[in-house]
Amino acid sequence: MTNCSEGGNCDNCSDVLRGDSTPAPLLLFGVFHCYVVFILGTVCNVVAVWCVVTCNKIHPPVKLVLSSVFVTTFLMCLVVMPFAAQVSLSKLLCEPSRIPLAVSMSFGLLYTTLAEMELFYISAVAFLRAVAVWSPHRRSIGMKMAVGIVVSVFLYSITTTLGLLGPIWMRFVKEKSTAGMVVGLVYTFLHTLLPVLLTMACYCSMMLAVCRNKRRLAAHSQHSTNSVRVIDEATRAMMAVFVTNLLLALPHSVFHLFYDLPFTTYVIIHVLFFSHFLVDPMVFIWFNGGHRQRVWGKVLVGLERVRCWYSSSTAASISTSTSTLATVGTPASSTDDAKNHNQIHARSQPV
Repeated sequence: MTNCSEGGNCDNCSDVLRGDSTPAPLLLFGVFHCYVVFILGTVCNVVAVWCVVTCNKIHPPVKLVLSSVFVTTFLMCLVVMPFAAQVSLSKLLCEPSRIPLAVSMSFGLLYTTLAEMELFYISAVAFLRAVAVWSPHRRSIGMKMAVGIVVSVFLYSITTTLGLLGPIWMRFVKEKSTAGMVVGLVYTFLHTLLPVLLTMACYCSMMLAVCRNKRRLAAHSQHSTNSVRVIDEATRAMMAVFVTNLLLALPHSVFHLFYDLPFTTYVIIHVLFFSHFLVDPMVFIWFNGGHRQRVWGKVLVGLERVRCWYSSSTAASISTSTSTLATVGTPASSTDDAKNHNQIHARSQPV
């Protein structure tokens, strides 16, 4: 097996890996990490979507926008992570032809589009939360507007990814040329850094609004107090998601502002970036008390069902074994008794 991850210079190595002393254990860890995110991330994002859809305190239009955040990360975990693992394997095994060019470009398009969509959906949720916190008596958005937001972000992400990065991928524009670098910088700023800044501004304003609403509604009825509590809890959960994105995904955005960085840096940055696909739904559920209780309740119910099934199957197995032994033992004992009776009777007869 050819392995050029230790700084080899074979003819099969790609330019990004050639001459770079990326340790093989780091590449192996990258492959393992991708599959961990693929399995656990898929499950956690499905649970997060279930929590949002089944929550009675969230309006249906907001459910649609909020679910879109975790649907994008679900697709990232389910589809993109196995492909990312194969990319690391192709570098590790020095097999650039392991992934066909058309497949690589297709997954690159999907990966970039989903990453852009996730950031914009988080920004949209942050904006809606900011409006709700600043104007608690304002009517929530309608379903048409929610559908418009989801579809607009999807179409915008597809269009900008193809329009700005497509020429570079199709080799019409060289990536390291002046035009290619300008396009890359513009795309990175508009679709990775700018959504983060907008989201940060929304959550900072929400922190101020929550303090203001608490003071204004503290002396009102119990209904108002509950409204404040619900707003704080929902906002806190999404703020936790934003913080994980800030810590794990922002380095990825900054990384793409630079060129000719070592492949070791590429692997480390993307391990951090891929981690947030798993961490986001976990912190969202954990920092929302209602979601956490419902998920824990389902876990306990599932464990109880497993225990009952195991107990019933064990009892049935023991009962079957006992019946089998009883059935097999009865004829044998009867036969032995009959033989003993015949021998005694034969001895008692006169010769």
